Amino acid sequence: MPHTKDEDQTGVDRQERICRDIAERLQLRVDSTHVYVDNNRSAWQRNRKRRGWDEMLEAMGAGKIRHVVVYHPDRLMRQPRDLEELLSIADDKRILLHGEANRRDLSDPDDRFILRIEVAHACRSSDDTSRRLKDALKDKAREGRPHVRNRPYGYTSDGRATIEEEAKIVREVYRRYLDGESPNRMAQDLVARGIPTSKGKAWNPENVRHLLSSHFLAGLRFHLGEEVAVGTWPAIIDRGQESGARMGCTNRGRYAYYRCTHADNTDQQRCNRSVPAGPLEEFVRDVAIKVLTNLDTSGYEPATTTRPEADVIADEKDREKLRELKELWLNDDDFTTADFQAMRTPIVRRMKERQRKTVKRPVAVLKGIAGPKAEANWEKLETAKTMRA
Repeated sequence: MPHTKDEDQTGVDRQERICRDIAERLQLRVDSTHVYVDNNRSAWQRNRKRRGWDEMLEAMGAGKIRHVVVYHPDRLMRQPRDLEELLSIADDKRILLHGEANRRDLSDPDDRFILRIEVAHACRSSDDTSRRLKDALKDKAREGRPHVRNRPYGYTSDGRATIEEEAKIVREVYRRYLDGESPNRMAQDLVARGIPTSKGKAWNPENVRHLLSSHFLAGLRFHLGEEVAVGTWPAIIDRGQESGARMGCTNRGRYAYYRCTHADNTDQQRCNRSVPAGPLEEFVRDVAIKVLTNLDTSGYEPATTTRPEADVIADEKDREKLRELKELWLNDDDFTTADFQAMRTPIVRRMKERQRKTVKRPVAVLKGIAGPKAEANWEKLETAKTMRA
């Protein structure tokens, strides 16, 4: 079946019917064991696995087939390496490649030359499509628009609006975590209360940790691991709270240390960084108390990522200008990439500047802690065991 990003969306069933018509016209007998289908396996993806393709090459190498009937060559291959693999087999055996519009003899130098051109063109077309899709995703991120695959907990499926019942649970989880409760304990409680995740499954500690580290909940737009914009969707928690679960404290024997929460991963995300807890906590304590002693929290309102209506309207106008510029760039050969970048840069700069003004740091949470009595207040927190807050 064609990939959803391919221009030609002729379904796999229809392709098979067309190929059988071609075979009948050529008076070729089609053995059911030699009908190869790679449904949902696009030929243009470099990292794809195509079982039907591999089986066909094996049958060709064994001399079981001499004719290959395909709807169109770019349905069969879009990568030069695929064609060369096919041609290497054809070096020893005469293979004819039949399509709806033409026939190629893989042992004929002229046909091989034309096929190489066709496949190179198809590969270039795929690369252009991939580049434009990546550019579109980057633009979408910089404009602060949400990009969701699985529904984020607390939000509708498109990520643009909150579900208040779930948003209350999100705020509860963050509050309880700041009060010192563990993700494991909270997961057990949510399961006992019959509260499901966004996928309708039971909560576990990893689900809770993921919730605690979600930038999406703070209304922040990230792209390729980098914060690029304030989101256009409503935030559930204050900015700064979303970074709650990065390193965990572990006690092993007589020693306590902090280690990355990815330490147990088995993939590329694994991180073995750790640091002894004692010296780190003493250092952080001294620095924090000095900062808090001189910190004035008067006049600060609670942190928010809610945007002024004027900025929202201005952003929408600028997004429309960006869409018009991109459309011009894609369709007007006289409008160069340099022209596009030159006109796009000041618009993006304006949008970023408005987004930066939106965010207020969550200083208000420090009221009652900061000031001349910061050290005494800190000691009270230590005694009450509420240091996460």
